[in-house]
Amino acid sequence: SNLEMCRYLQRIGLDLKLLNHNGHSALHKAAAKGQVSVCQWLVEEAGLGADHLKADQDGDTPSEIARMEGFDMLSLWLGSKQLVSSST
Repeated sequence: SNLEMCRYLQRIGLDLKLLNHNGHSALHKAAAKGQVSVCQWLVEEAGLGADHLKADQDGDTPSEIARMEGFDMLSLWLGSKQLVSSST
């Protein structure tokens, strides 16, 4: 599964906290594909936080990307994490 692959990549030393030139993180990519379990794991276990919930260079947060792709429940969940991270 995609989640198992993420866990494997982390185990072998891949830095999941990297952002690409557009400001996308693994969280942005998982949100675009509707990967709920991967998004939850990235935030709750892999340590992706406020920097990874921020908008990319186009102004889109992972929550907004999920919404645009039709993953409304994921968008709401990510939005709630975004609110929590911005208040701490």
